[in-house]
Order: sequence, then C-alpha cells, then structure tokens
Amino acid sequence: MNVLPDAELVALSLGVAGIGSGKYNAELQQALSSFGVPIRIETDAHIAHAAYFPKGDGILTTAGTGAVSFGHRGEKQVMTGGWGHLIGADRGSGYWIALQAIEKMANDEDQGKPLSQLSNAILHYLNLPDSFAIKRFV
Repeated sequence: MNVLPDAELVALSLGVAGIGSGKYNAELQQALSSFGVPIRIETDAHIAHAAYFPKGDGILTTAGTGAVSFGHRGEKQVMTGGWGHLIGADRGSGYWIALQAIEKMANDEDQGKPLSQLSNAILHYLNLPDSFAIKRFV
C-alpha cells in the first residue's frame, strides 16, 4: 500500500458494488470506524454517477459483470438493476449475456437443433468438444 507523506486522513468515501444501506453497509462502517473520520459508503453506481454528473442531474447505466442504472433529478434518485448474478436480474450484464448464450446452446441441444454459430464459437474458444462439455466447464 502506498502511503502519502505528510497527509492527514479527514474522511473516507467508498463506492462498493451492491452495498446498499443494509447489514453489510453497517458492518463495513463498523470495520472502518477505527480511522476516526467521517465515513460515507455508497454503491459504485452512486460514485460513478457523481463522477459523470457533478451537477447532479443525469442517468448513468453501467454494464460489465453486472448491470445497473442510476438516475438523479432534483431531489429524486432511482436505481434499477445491481441485483447481482445469482439473482439473475442484471439483464444486459456480461454475465447475463453469457448465461443466455449457454442456455440457448442447451435448449438447441435438447431440441435436436443444430448449434448456432455463436454456440460453436463458444465451444471453440473454450476448447470443448461438444455442448455437453459445457457442464464440466461451468
């Protein structure tokens, strides 16, 4: 860890994926309380929104491993998505897209349909001999 010389910590602000305001937020607040400074913990969506819209109003959508949209207008804030891959509600995320492709491969196999170009490309990329081998990979 790099330490800034002659720097005084005056506050901590963290953007943590999926943190929300519940139990885990409180646990993290407690774990960091020994620093003795004000602590603010928000979701990563809040932090990204603040960086892109310093005046406040705007809508930000991020899609990576997960997906979340966060909007702010005046005093109103709305967030959708950000549920995480296990719940499966982060439509448009990289995880969700990959899962849809694998599900399509399985359905095509079950229905006796030929595999799509995408399914064949996935198998080739993963160096798997057939669609059944995806079970061992996952």
